[in-house]
Amino acid sequence: MNKYKSIVEDIEKNAIDYGKNNHEITLLTQKYFQVSDLYKMLIEKKKAKKHTILINMCFY
Repeated sequence: MNKYKSIVEDIEKNAIDYGKNNHEITLLTQKYFQVSDLYKMLIEKKKAKKHTILINMCFY
């Protein structure tokens, strides 16, 4: 009976560890997309600034 109890405990522990790891992966994925979105915004802002400088140079 102890053998089966040990197996069940191992399965329960693995399930808990899997849940924790899955949660951490979800959080890391969310952070990745936040950083990715910020990076895209910075690139767009830099492009817009570059175009503004070029337009201003054309008028002077």
